[in-house]
Amino acid sequence: MSASTAFANQPSRRSATLNDARRLQDSTLLVDQLDGSAMTDEYLDMLESAGVDIWQGHGMSSFSNATTMLNFFDKHAKRLVLVKSVRDIRQAHQDGKIGYLVGWQSATYLTNETDEWGLPPIENLRTFWELGLRICGLIYNNTTVFGGGSLDPTLGLSRAGRRLVEQIHKQRIVLDGSRPSRWCNFGCGRGPSSGGFGGDV
Repeated sequence: MSASTAFANQPSRRSATLNDARRLQDSTLLVDQLDGSAMTDEYLDMLESAGVDIWQGHGMSSFSNATTMLNFFDKHAKRLVLVKSVRDIRQAHQDGKIGYLVGWQSATYLTNETDEWGLPPIENLRTFWELGLRICGLIYNNTTVFGGGSLDPTLGLSRAGRRLVEQIHKQRIVLDGSRPSRWCNFGCGRGPSSGGFGGDV
């Protein structure tokens, strides 16, 4: 029997129903990723009505912002919880709560302060890790003190960027490499790296 005949003998495909979609959704975790929406009661209601399990947002971007968020978690402790591990995610799902996962698309939040040399205090990453940061991107498109962005494809990882990558690995934070230049990403791994912007690339 030819492939075309076998295909013709297959039962016709039916359109998926709303119940099909709900069963699929209930069989896995639904993640609302890279959501920069403000933390409000109304938005939390919307996430619950949509069946979202994990809300991955850009929070904890400053110490004052972290305080606001922690207060929001306290206010909605029966519905929302900060998750810092796979175990936390599973526990939140078991308890019927939305888990909030902290992830940055860019590490420029660290540049809001500088040390005595005018450089970002990269060691502060440890504090943000304690506050829940589990995903961190180096750069969002545009070149920063950490290296070249995707809009500057020939620029590599800077010295500050290498220090940051070391800290990210030390804290076991997931490194998001979606927005830097390719040479910057190579500098994060085993490929060619630069001694500065461009450097030996």
